[in-house]
Parts: sequence; structure tokens; C-alpha cells
Amino acid sequence: MITAFFKGILLATKNWKLVLLLLVASILFSIPVVIPIFLLIVTTTASTSASGQMMADKLYAPWAADMVNQQFPGFSLESFGLQLGVGILIMGIGYLLLNIFFSGGILEVFASEDQRFSMRKFWSGSGAHFWRFTRLTLISLVFYGVAIIIFLLVRSLIGRVESRAEAFESVVYKTWFNLFLLMLMIAFVNMIFDYARISTVLNDSRKMIRETWRAIVFSIKNFLGAYVLYLLIAVIGVGLFLAFSTLRSLIAQNGMGTVFLAFLLAQIALTARMWNKLNFYASEMLYYQDRTRPREAELDFKSPLNIASSGEETPAPQKTEAPGTVAEFPFGDNIEG
Repeated sequence: MITAFFKGILLATKNWKLVLLLLVASILFSIPVVIPIFLLIVTTTASTSASGQMMADKLYAPWAADMVNQQFPGFSLESFGLQLGVGILIMGIGYLLLNIFFSGGILEVFASEDQRFSMRKFWSGSGAHFWRFTRLTLISLVFYGVAIIIFLLVRSLIGRVESRAEAFESVVYKTWFNLFLLMLMIAFVNMIFDYARISTVLNDSRKMIRETWRAIVFSIKNFLGAYVLYLLIAVIGVGLFLAFSTLRSLIAQNGMGTVFLAFLLAQIALTARMWNKLNFYASEMLYYQDRTRPREAELDFKSPLNIASSGEETPAPQKTEAPGTVAEFPFGDNIEG
């Protein structure tokens, strides 16, 4: 597991061009939602004291109050909220489909012989596995639903305990434990379907229910190593993202230079998230290949030397002579005599 983790980091870093491709695609995909918000802020804060506050990523309370009370000419909060909500919904569905599409290309690159990014391998893998991965995503909704049902049942039980509880702290701890349990269950479902995608690519399979079952069996059989590997990568990814985001929030954005620096750190944080996505697939694929590869002991057991040493006699090869030789006529000497 540790070997797969470090090799996965190297493999993800080696394919830095793929990281940049994912970053550019993510930025371009967010533009339809970001631009309306940006234009709203620019048009409503021009030549006002709110512009400096908004530039520094600080919400200016009077501006927010005027927006809620619809004090800006030509602005309707209901209309803008509806447009923004529809845009976010469309972007969310599109971003999900884009992730499904890109997952096939990423795994195709990592499953190749040289494990290096090329446009041909990436786009061909993305197209070849898109519908299969879409079916896997639909199947995964059942498992996510089970996790949410368990969460709701535990929360209902906590609610009953809360009505009879004497100490409020114990209820708070149980609620936090329930949320933590939900996160662990969702992480486990994510891991299962990561391995289902990996198995689909490696086996070039078209039967997604079978690959789901195979991934469940693999995840349970290798639970400790697979789950620790997943959580380790997740913690590192969250840590990197929070570190860059916190560093960005500490910058006083009071000029174009500091605004650009804050923008740069935000893109680095996003790049770290894309790199960690590759790290997930690279490490998990290496771990899956290692755990499913036939062991040397099994191969040696089937070798001819081991079969001979097991006491089984192998039949001696039969000699075939050319027609007309002495071996064909065992009494050749008598004939000559």
C-alpha cells in the first residue's frame, strides 16, 4: 500500500500536462456562472466605496443590504437568483458529466504501457469509457442512497435520545459522530467505484454490474490497505487545498499586485486539487494491479520442475524415425542374412 502511494505520487507528478488540461477545463467550465456574478459586482459598485471592499474579498454590508432590498436600478433579485440557480444546476450536471468523461481518459493513460500522457490516448480513452462510467455512476446512486438512509436512521435515533437526554454535550458528540460516519461511508462508496472504473479499463469490460460486484469483493478483501490508502490521499488533498486557501486569505488585497497574488494562490490551490485527483487514480490502479497480479509462488507451482518433483511421472518422448530405417524393421539383420 505504501509503495503504491509513493509510486502514485510520482506517476501523477510525471503527467503534469494532464494536470494542466484538467485545470484549464475546470476554469473554462466555471466561466458561465462566474461572469454574471462578476458583472453584477462591477456594475453596482462602480465609483463607490464598496469597490475596494469587494476587491479584497470582503462583503460590504450596505451593498448587500441594497441588493436584497433591490435598490439598484434595473436589478431584480428574483430574476437574478433564478438565472444563477439555473446556471449552477446546469453547470453542476455538466461538471459531473465532464468528470465522468475525463476519468476514462485518465485511467487509459495510467493503464498504458509507458503511463505517459498523450492527447490520442486521453481522448480515445475518454470516449471509449464514457457510457460505461455513466452506468457505473447511476449504479453508485443506489449505494449513496443506502449511506444517506443509514445516516438518517442514526440521526432519528439520536433525536429520540435527545428528547430524554440530561446532558446536551453527549447529544452534540453523537451528532458529530453521525456526520463523521456519513463521511466515512461516502468515502468507502467512492473507493468502491474508483476500483470499479479501474477494473473496467484494465479488463476492457462492458458489464458494469459485474465490475461493481468485483470492486466490492476487492474492497472488502483488501479493506485495510485500500481504505487506508484512500483516506491518506484524501487527507493530503484536503490539507494542500486548505493550506493554499488559508495563505490566500491572509493576503491584504489592497492593490493590483496583491489581487494578482491572491488569484495566483487560488489557481495553485485548484491545481493541487486536480493533481490529487490524478494521485487517487494512479495510486489505486497501482494497488489494484499489485493485489490482483498472480503471485510468483503460484507461477512456480505450475512450472515443469515443480510438477516433476511432486512425484508425477512425465511420459518419455517418443522417438520417430524416418521411414526405411533399421528402427522400422527390427529384424533387418536377419533379412540381410
